[in-house]
Amino acid sequence: MRRFDLRSGETSAQTKEAEVRSPWEWSLTMSVPERAILEMMDELPHHESFHQVDVVMEGMANLRPQLLGKLLQECRSVKVKRLFLWYAERHGHSWLKHLDQSSIDLGLGKRQLVPAGRFDSRYQITLPTELFARGGDHDAL
Repeated sequence: MRRFDLRSGETSAQTKEAEVRSPWEWSLTMSVPERAILEMMDELPHHESFHQVDVVMEGMANLRPQLLGKLLQECRSVKVKRLFLWYAERHGHSWLKHLDQSSIDLGLGKRQLVPAGRFDSRYQITLPTELFARGGDHDAL
């Protein structure tokens, strides 16, 4: 676990080092952006909104493809992996072309995330229809 020293703004790989320099008795555990967005998508649709994830994902222009690949390979949620790739494609992130998608297991079968939504045939997920108004449409009419 890495510790973040709020006073110096530095992270420390060793717990003891951060505790000695920190005036507080507690630490702050943080996820790197690549993991944080996956954690956020895991909260859909009950504790997070599709719009909020869309806005956050739009700003994820500097993610690291190698780390993403490892995280997506280790991720056990088919929903999260499909959503992540759908949003990445929707926003046209340049790092997506460097991500080895063939090594990511997207599972089998369809996933309905919302009732009466719109089905995306590529990722086999049903999403809110308003997300298809701008990009992300693999089933153009």
